[in-house]
Amino acid sequence: MMVMCPHCFEIFPELWVVPCHKCGTKTFATDLSIVNIVKRLIELGFRIAYSCCYTDDNEDGIGKTTQIKIEFSENYPSALFPELPPEWSTYESYDIDTQRKYTGLQCICEHPPGECNDDVVNFDKMVTITNFETWLGMKDPDACKALLLLYGCG
Repeated sequence: MMVMCPHCFEIFPELWVVPCHKCGTKTFATDLSIVNIVKRLIELGFRIAYSCCYTDDNEDGIGKTTQIKIEFSENYPSALFPELPPEWSTYESYDIDTQRKYTGLQCICEHPPGECNDDVVNFDKMVTITNFETWLGMKDPDACKALLLLYGCG
């Protein structure tokens, strides 16, 4: 796991969230494989609190599951995320500490037995991440920021 500064996009090999060594902004945890997605979301005006990408064995012990999560520090309406790429969805959660709702994006990719070696899993992750990067690439930053303001999220 790494941490990333949402202001200057510097990435640091830290285990804990710390202030950015360059600009002092609070960093957040992320994974290198989804840094481009996270940067693009920030450029579109979204506030990121946490992001991760990992692959584990399935609960039943056969096959694997890759999960990608991006949690925002705001509660964004799902209307801001129309027609997400395959396997991607939004979710809403509640932070007990801050007593606030927040929105997240997630992707869960199942890798069945026989299709869960490292090469197949890495290829599936690359396709999933690339699909989301393409979807984000079609978003106009000014239009996104205007929608965020209209929804009262800016």
